[in-house]
Amino acid sequence: RDQKIENIETDFQDGLRLVSFLELAAGKGAHIKGIDKKPKAKIQKIQNLSLALDFIQNVLEVRLLGITSNSVYNGNLKHILGTIFSIFRSPKITQIGAGKGEDGEDVEGKKASFEGQLLSWVNERVAPYGVEVKDFRSGFQDGMAFGAIINSIDNDALDYNSLDKSNPEENLTKAFHSAENTFQVPQLLAAHEVMAGSADERSVVLYTSLLFHAWQAAGAKEADEAAKNRLQNEKEERIRMEEELQALRAQMEEINRRDAAMKEEHGVSIHDAVEELNRVKEANRALQLQLSQAAESDESAKTMDELERRLKELMDMLAASNAQAEEARKRALEKTAEEEALRKKIEELEARIKELMDQEKAAETSQEKIDLVNQITKEQEELKRLQEEQKRLALERQLQALKDALASELEHSKAREQELARLSQQNTLLQKNADSHSKLTGTFDSLKQNLEEHLQELYEWRNLEKLGEKQNVFDLKKVVQDIQGKDLNQQLAYFDQKLADENRCLLRLLSVKEGKEVMEEKVERDGWLYVKGRKDWSKKWCMLSGRTLRYFATDDTSQVAEACVDLTSGCEVVRQKAVKEGKVKFWPLKLTLSGVGDDGEAIVRKLFLRAMSKAERHSWFTSISRNCTRNNYIAESEKRGERPDTRILSFVSAGEADSVVELHVDDRPIVDSGISSLRKGILYHDNVHTISLCNASLGDDGANTLALALEKITGLRHLRVRNNKLTNASVCAIIGTLKLQQGLRELDLSHNRLTDDSVFALADLIREQKFKNLSKVDLSGNIVSDKGASAFIGALAEVGANFVDLDLANNKLTDAVIPDVLRLLENNSNVKNLNLQGNDIGDEGATALAEGLRENLNVTKVDLSSNQLSSAGAGAWSACMKTNKVLVSLNLSDNRDLSTAENLAAVMNVEGFVLSDFVLSRRTADLGVERADADEVSDDAATPRKEVASEGSSPRKEEEEEE
Repeated sequence: RDQKIENIETDFQDGLRLVSFLELAAGKGAHIKGIDKKPKAKIQKIQNLSLALDFIQNVLEVRLLGITSNSVYNGNLKHILGTIFSIFRSPKITQIGAGKGEDGEDVEGKKASFEGQLLSWVNERVAPYGVEVKDFRSGFQDGMAFGAIINSIDNDALDYNSLDKSNPEENLTKAFHSAENTFQVPQLLAAHEVMAGSADERSVVLYTSLLFHAWQAAGAKEADEAAKNRLQNEKEERIRMEEELQALRAQMEEINRRDAAMKEEHGVSIHDAVEELNRVKEANRALQLQLSQAAESDESAKTMDELERRLKELMDMLAASNAQAEEARKRALEKTAEEEALRKKIEELEARIKELMDQEKAAETSQEKIDLVNQITKEQEELKRLQEEQKRLALERQLQALKDALASELEHSKAREQELARLSQQNTLLQKNADSHSKLTGTFDSLKQNLEEHLQELYEWRNLEKLGEKQNVFDLKKVVQDIQGKDLNQQLAYFDQKLADENRCLLRLLSVKEGKEVMEEKVERDGWLYVKGRKDWSKKWCMLSGRTLRYFATDDTSQVAEACVDLTSGCEVVRQKAVKEGKVKFWPLKLTLSGVGDDGEAIVRKLFLRAMSKAERHSWFTSISRNCTRNNYIAESEKRGERPDTRILSFVSAGEADSVVELHVDDRPIVDSGISSLRKGILYHDNVHTISLCNASLGDDGANTLALALEKITGLRHLRVRNNKLTNASVCAIIGTLKLQQGLRELDLSHNRLTDDSVFALADLIREQKFKNLSKVDLSGNIVSDKGASAFIGALAEVGANFVDLDLANNKLTDAVIPDVLRLLENNSNVKNLNLQGNDIGDEGATALAEGLRENLNVTKVDLSSNQLSSAGAGAWSACMKTNKVLVSLNLSDNRDLSTAENLAAVMNVEGFVLSDFVLSRRTADLGVERADADEVSDDAATPRKEVASEGSSPRKEEEEEE
């Protein structure tokens, strides 16, 4: 109804939105009469609200205690929210039939409450997952129930197996995020309140009822789609059957007509002739089958003689048939000659009769006239006989033509059967080849994966040589001997197994190295920290060695430690806000230790530490966090049966002394545990200036996790997240963190799913922060239109950034964006490369750009390939290149209207330019097939965009406020 509620206290004041909400919620054509559609005075608005409240009480049967139209008009939030909640509880609005009768009664006949019905529905959804919900206050604390409900409505919305009962807050965060993204259910609840059992029970009931409505909507949508598809299929099937019936009727009428004519003329029908021919073919087929069976089974000579005799009889029959056919041909020729002679006789007789009639008119005596009349009568009788004979011969000729057509059709049918059999054999052979190719492809993919993993592990090998492991000598002769006699598939499987074994060996060596470090217990860091006891803080000597944090009463570590903290798994560390006690300022850390008790229940313990300076706190945070992050990542990978990425391990394992400033994890998918570990690693490697996560299948959830880490660093220079299926939501989150990165130089957002909304946010950020060092922003391969591109280019022109490359290739730009491009080139003398390929720019835009660049002394490369240019636009560039002495490269490839020699001549004859690439491609329309995405006109051809939906969970933000 084109209405929106933005402020619940004021938007219901005139009653119109409340009435619309009630009518839509009640459904079934509900309508509230007497509503003033354009209320202006207060009394009109009060009247609308009164009618709405009467509808709630009388029609929806909802009791409203103390709620009046004046309280709603005055914006009483408590009354308004109470009214909406009561409406949701109304059985007229929400009818839940799980485990209830037709009137909402339970099996004992008692009237079930709304909460009771909703709870029964919840248990019906979660029962297959082994979950039980007893009440709304404590039944959802671990997040498993919400996860089960969402997964039961849509399996793709949330991976239930990714939930961990020991981590309820993360479970609830994932569930709320998935429900909002998939079903548009707002996050009404806070994860930490639900986990602690402090969430308002009515809020939990309301949120659960929204999930119920989402379940109803999903079922209704599925039913509507199924019904629509069924009706469409029935309609198409009915039309097809009617067309087939009409065709069959026409064929039957034609066959009956021919059959009747043939039977009347010769006493035999087409059906009889076809049956006789089929009997002969069947006998021939049976005879051939018997011959083949006899040859295979080596039957007796007597049987062979009998079969040969029968074959001879069949050959005689065939010879007789051929003789009959030859005789028929001769008869046809004779009949043709006979018919021709008969035609001549008829013509002569007609001429003779005409002559006699003329003589009869000229006769003078009556006797002569009588003789002539008698003679004319005799001649007419003869003419009639000859005409009947002519008709008979014509019918015989038509009948013979029909027989010949029937025989020809039978021959064609036989030929079609043979062709069909041949094609079937070819199809079988092609299917076998396809299966073989599929197996080879799978084998090559497996080999490629192991080669990539092996290459990564080789970088770790240098650090393992000090273990003293005896390296096996590579024996080429043994390898050659092992693969002899094996086909290609077996050889590939052999090498694949060898590489997999070596990768496992390298991982075991890594484990040995880690175990050695633990056993050596090398002290990584020690010093004085304040440790919180049961009542107060006390100063302790803390020491981090191996994978254990210990603290002592004094700095004499030879004594027994007061406490030991195992950092091998389930440990998280976060920094908290500084606190000031008197004149002393402390910098706190919080360690959270998660584990499982003997009874199988989850155990969570916390340890609070304080440092005397921010630098000291950061040093301890780095040392502890890198151990926790590395151990948690390895444990999570082993739990999921996945192989840990050594690039991530190297990054998160580096300490302060390693000074890691670049992070490159490109061209391989990063799982949730990997991106979570990278986020934590960035927190303690806060001097990193380059982050490259291209083609890593991040999705929106991974990008949101990355944004949480970017909020904590300020020295970022290069950020590359190309080809990660990102949408506006996650990209806007990343853009929001870039306001802290004043030294930003490069931002690569190419080949994602960005629209104008993301580009508007980026333009606002550039105007606000005025990035003077920004030299490259890659937005190619997205879904940006003229409006978004104009806003982005305008922001660059305003701030005068040190911009070199303008790359807007493969978007949805038209001629309208060219004036903004020219304004940028006028205000910014640093732009050297202009890439606009793969858009919808035509002659008008190309001509304007060419004229604008005639006197430009900065731009050296222009790419307008794969647009809509013709000879007019090309001619403008010819004039531009004659005057512009700076432009060194112009790409006009794959503009279809430039494919003729006349149009090409307009740009090829320019002094000082050479034709570097010349490729001739046949028009796809002439081939009758679609052009493949991989076909390229030149080396600069556009890379095709790929679009896929990705669902997942949102990470938990662990940087906490002061407790």
